[in-house]
Amino acid sequence: MNERTEDLLVRWVDGELSDDERKEMEGLLASSAELRETLADYLKIRRSLLALRRDFRPDVEQRLRETKRRRRRLRRVMRRWSYAAAVVLAAAVAGAFFLKRDLPQQPSLPAELAWGQVPVLVMPNGERRVLPQNDTTVLWQEQGGDIHIDSRTLIMEGETREEREPVYYTVNIPYGGEYNLVLSDGTRIYLNAGTTLRYPDHFAGGSREIFLSGEAYLEVSRDTSRPFIVRTDDMDVRVLGTVFNVNAYPDGSYVRTTLVEGKVETSCGGEWIVMKPGTQVAYDKATRQADYFPVDVRHFISWKDGYYDFRDMTLGELMQIFVRWYDVDVRFANPLLENLRFSGRLRRYEDVSGLFEQLEYTGDVAFDVKGKNIVIRDVQK
Repeated sequence: MNERTEDLLVRWVDGELSDDERKEMEGLLASSAELRETLADYLKIRRSLLALRRDFRPDVEQRLRETKRRRRRLRRVMRRWSYAAAVVLAAAVAGAFFLKRDLPQQPSLPAELAWGQVPVLVMPNGERRVLPQNDTTVLWQEQGGDIHIDSRTLIMEGETREEREPVYYTVNIPYGGEYNLVLSDGTRIYLNAGTTLRYPDHFAGGSREIFLSGEAYLEVSRDTSRPFIVRTDDMDVRVLGTVFNVNAYPDGSYVRTTLVEGKVETSCGGEWIVMKPGTQVAYDKATRQADYFPVDVRHFISWKDGYYDFRDMTLGELMQIFVRWYDVDVRFANPLLENLRFSGRLRRYEDVSGLFEQLEYTGDVAFDVKGKNIVIRDVQK
């Protein structure tokens, strides 16, 4: 193994690679059986190191010191053995972990846990139509114009300024599903699992309004004469033309708006906040208070591209994502486990059983899977 490859491996584990370097490292692993074989050996050493970790302590500074010491020790082991690592480093109580992406092959997912439930479109008259999952174009003729499907995208056509009352459609994306939507004004919306969106066949009057429960990434078509408004139970977002993400799940503790491009105004907790790109407004439902702060937007929009970046996320929050993505039921045998924190990158369609295996390597938790029921318990010391 040359010095370049070794350096990439070590910095990958530490989370220091650029996007280009990450792609380079994945290419090396994909083309080298030898590197892939060393992965199993590396995992054995990682388990041995993690077994030496100290018990959980609530003090943050102490956890950070423990994390730094483990990273230095891991770096020495990596350089000595030149092991390829595309896997876990536990975060907070057990370091930060980076999940495998495509390599090596994981056991196949049980059929009852597989992704792929079918989204449904509720017509204005209440009729329910299943949205196709393939690339075949389906054409429907409706009152306001054509509605058709193209590559898992529902496309509304026939935008008009005629003075008539719009009719409303509702898209329901079940747990385990996802879909895209193009509105009559050209606005593109990516809908995450467990999301419901209500929208009109055309926009009438001086604004464009839709109603969201769940999570959506929006690329709003610019129209200075008609602001675009996303309404949720706890927050309204007003834009003219921009790119942003709204997370407003009913079971979530927060409603979050993350701005990627342009400018938006959010209304929550009785105040308006004008946002700049690279920032987020997080509204706490319990306290009814809103915070406004800069963020790395990749951690909040990556889901639309088939993976999820998460940093310092509690296991409870992470499991909420799994429930939506894979339509499973999760229970914590010990509620304190919900507070363990992790960082990493998870592919959207990765085998969930393989993912649980990676989390178990941290030495903190074990997953008992029976069909769609998952129990998370303490590891017996």
